[in-house]
Amino acid sequence: WLCILAVIIAIIGSPIIERKLKKERENRLVILDAAENNANNSSTETPIPFYKKRAPSVNSFTFKRKLYTASDDTIDRHEKLRALLLSQPGLRVFDGKTAETFMKGNRTVTRLVMRGKTLCVYLPLDPAAYENTKYIFTYDTKSKKFASCPFCVKITSERQLRWTAELISDVLLEKNLLSQKGGDDDADNL
Repeated sequence: WLCILAVIIAIIGSPIIERKLKKERENRLVILDAAENNANNSSTETPIPFYKKRAPSVNSFTFKRKLYTASDDTIDRHEKLRALLLSQPGLRVFDGKTAETFMKGNRTVTRLVMRGKTLCVYLPLDPAAYENTKYIFTYDTKSKKFASCPFCVKITSERQLRWTAELISDVLLEKNLLSQKGGDDDADNL
């Protein structure tokens, strides 16, 4: 009798216990969300329970999150490109949600974007000048987002990193933005 009674209690009691646990989890998440919102915003907004929030899409990851989930080689290449670009005086970095944009004045010098786990560099270059050369690139004219920098190079190897450094120095020379202390020597250091 005891075994039969234990089975009946387990069958009847498990959905009730699951509902209670679900409510406790929801309450805990609402409290955590409220604490996080108060820490970030210092506002008195009421937090939205997690079950009413829209689930994030796969493509909603930020640039930094994609970068840090990429391989160590990709992270090293990003750091080398960033160091090369920041060695130029007066160059500013704008960390956006989907890209890092490097500008001098109001001119975009380059834009770093993660496509999946691949680092892509968008440059404001004319593709006609680089056709049938060693540079492997795509020309993105359909996207308004990259209208100012349609020349795209995917960085998947050290050779492509060196070539991209050469292209960046071409951009800086073309726009008369290259500093006198830097130059092609920086491209050779990669």
